[in-house]
Order: sequence, then structure tokens, then C-alpha cells
Amino acid sequence: MLMSIAKLPAMRMYWKRTIRYIPIPEAMSHDRFLTIQLFFHFNDQSLAVPSGQTGHDKLHKIRPIYDKLGKNIKIILSEDTQIVDEQMIPFKARLSSEQYLKEKPPSWGVSVYESMLSKHTLTLFTPYAPITGLSCGTIRSNRMKGAILERDTSLKKKGRGSHGYRLERFETQVSIVKLIDNKPVHVSSSYCAVAPVNQCQK
Repeated sequence: MLMSIAKLPAMRMYWKRTIRYIPIPEAMSHDRFLTIQLFFHFNDQSLAVPSGQTGHDKLHKIRPIYDKLGKNIKIILSEDTQIVDEQMIPFKARLSSEQYLKEKPPSWGVSVYESMLSKHTLTLFTPYAPITGLSCGTIRSNRMKGAILERDTSLKKKGRGSHGYRLERFETQVSIVKLIDNKPVHVSSSYCAVAPVNQCQK
């Protein structure tokens, strides 16, 4: 926990004489820490279902603590309005859920969802977790296959703030809006479209 608060570029630096973080070397030696880290487990690995077989769990090693956190998260997530976004946890090693997204600041890592409440509480969800309920957020243009909207050149001629939209029917009605700001912005929502239109000051 202390390492997550006082971050250093490399783990060994916490014990290095010139820049060490005193509370950590006073608690235990570097070798003892590595030994504990090597044998520290949250679940019984002998019960893990092998990859490719029915019932295989990618999160088996941390399943007990993850389920416990999930129960506590449900207690915290009691507000009707939340902001949900995708977050990349920097990580580069042998992990099946690791991803490479070149447009993200940390390109390599594990992609999860985060939720921001009005009380500035940040919560992380499992990778690829389904999000239910009414939603509204930006969407990349390459994720809108088949959604034909007015061309960028046509909207830019109308000026900043101009927009075009389309309604699609899936399990529920979804609106897709293209808005001209400094560059085209695409927004998708399951509960609102383009009306009413108002002016705002940035």
C-alpha cells in the first residue's frame, strides 16, 4: 500500500540508501519482501481449471479478494448518476487480458472500467464487464459500422456547434450524434438525442 502512495521507478529503490523510502526498509528487508511476494497467494492454485476447459477463470488467482471488493463496490455505487469511462492500468508481462492500445498514454496494460461519483469516489471494474442502465458517452468513429451520418465537410461549412444524428434500434433505441467542435466528436446515448439545443460557454 505504501508503494502505491510513494511511487518510485523501480522496486529496489525503496531499499536503496540514497533514495530509499524509510518506512518500507524499516518494516522488512528487500530479500524478505521478495520471498513473501513469491509465495503470496489469494487462492488455491491447485483448484484452478486449466485454460481451454469449461469453467476456466482468468481471475482465479485473485478471485476471493476480487469478489469481496465487488460486494463492497455495490454498497458504494448507490448514486443514480455516475460517470463511467475506460481506464488503462499500465502492465506489460505475460497476461492473457493484457491489451495494446496505441492511442492510450500507457499503450500496454489491462483495460478496465472506472466509475466517478459526485463524492469523487473512484472504482475499478473487471475487464470487459457489462455496463447496464441508461448511458451516454463518446464513441470512436470506427465503432459505428453502418451508421451513416452527414459528412464532416458539410457540417464544418455550417460552423462550430453544428451536428447530425441518427437513431438506431437494438435492444433499446440508441442515438448517435456527430458534433463539430475543434474536430468532429461522436456521442452515443440510450436515453437522449439532440434536443433541446442550447448555447454554452466553454
